[in-house]
Amino acid sequence: CSVVIHLAAPVGHDDYKTNYDVTVSGTENLIKACKRNNVRRIIFLSSVMALIGQSNYGRTKLEAEKLLLRSGMDATILRGDWIYGDGDWGLSRLLRLIKKYPFIPIPGNGNYRKRPIYVDDAVKSLIGCMRRKETIGRLYMLGGPAITYNEMLETFCKAAGIRKRKVHLPMVIFFLAAAVAGLLGSRNITKNNVLGLTFDCDYNIRKTKELVNPIDFKDGLAKCKDYYQGILQEQAH
Repeated sequence: CSVVIHLAAPVGHDDYKTNYDVTVSGTENLIKACKRNNVRRIIFLSSVMALIGQSNYGRTKLEAEKLLLRSGMDATILRGDWIYGDGDWGLSRLLRLIKKYPFIPIPGNGNYRKRPIYVDDAVKSLIGCMRRKETIGRLYMLGGPAITYNEMLETFCKAAGIRKRKVHLPMVIFFLAAAVAGLLGSRNITKNNVLGLTFDCDYNIRKTKELVNPIDFKDGLAKCKDYYQGILQEQAH
């Protein structure tokens, strides 16, 4: 083994301890294992949530980034936004929630920008980092062409054949729902989810385009339409 791609993440967990144990302690353990086995190269899939200080998921992602950059390893960091495609976690979960409820709730005005990236483009970026030594020590904002959350939902519902009313609700309602869900032991909605969803991805992907030219959201959905249609059928039974 000459390269490790670090993808581990405590997706869907709000509490600081779980995020710390998986992301920070896990990265420390990975660095030690690499050094023991003379592996110098680590490519870390971080998150745009590293820019959100009030998120435990983001705070620990940022701490893991700093660990890697101080480790003496040949590290590259990619901060991913919404990675979608066959077998994904985020859009699949969103689709099941949309299917379940009579309307589509949207936090705030929905005009915050997202940069969803098709899974094949995300993988091409990781491979590009492996092949190019000049990526060592660099940080990339990994994402596709910008689209507002409203536009993203409209495009997604159209591709999936869903016609439901979209309702904009105050952010506080979503944070209260996340708090209640946490007390009930549910991970359907978490504070991290809300913060990540409503984060305005106003960043430049010029450096990412050195690795891959990501396709737009509509074209990406066309490549995995059958997968999402399968989820709809699964919910119907």
